[in-house]
Amino acid sequence: MLTSDVTPGRSGYFLTPVYLRDQDVPASVSLSGILGIQTVEFLFKVFGGVLALVFLIETVNLLAVNQTLFILSAVGVVLMLVGAVLLAALSWSQRVINLFNRIANSRFLSRFTGGLVGRIEEYKQSAQRTRKAIPEIALLTLSCGFSKV
Repeated sequence: MLTSDVTPGRSGYFLTPVYLRDQDVPASVSLSGILGIQTVEFLFKVFGGVLALVFLIETVNLLAVNQTLFILSAVGVVLMLVGAVLLAALSWSQRVINLFNRIANSRFLSRFTGGLVGRIEEYKQSAQRTRKAIPEIALLTLSCGFSKV
C-alpha cells in the first residue's frame, strides 16, 4: 500500500497482488482486501465532501457568490457518491454481483467480458470476508482522518 503513495493516480494499489504473490496469496484475495478497504475510505471521503459543501454553503454562502461553482461542486460530490455506492454494491451485495454476471454473460457482451466473470466470482468470495472487517476498517479510517486534522 505504500507504493500507492508514490505512484501516479495511486496505481500502486494494483501492485499489491504482485508483492503478495511471493507469500502464496491469490491475486483475488489481495485485490479484494485493497478494494474493500478503499471502498470504506472512499465512502468516508464522500461524506467529508458533503460536509465540506454544506460548510461552504453556510459560511461563504456559496449559492449567492457563485452558482456555477456550487453546481460543479454538487455534481462532483454526487458523482463520487454514485461511484462509492456502486463500488460498495459490487463488492458486498450478492444481488448486484448476480446482476453483473447476468449482464456480462449476455449474448452481446460475453465475447468482450471473457474471463472477467470468473475473476469477479473469485473476488466476490474474498470480498465477503473483507465485509466482516468493515467496523475495524471504519474505526481505523476515522482515527487516521482525525489524526490528520
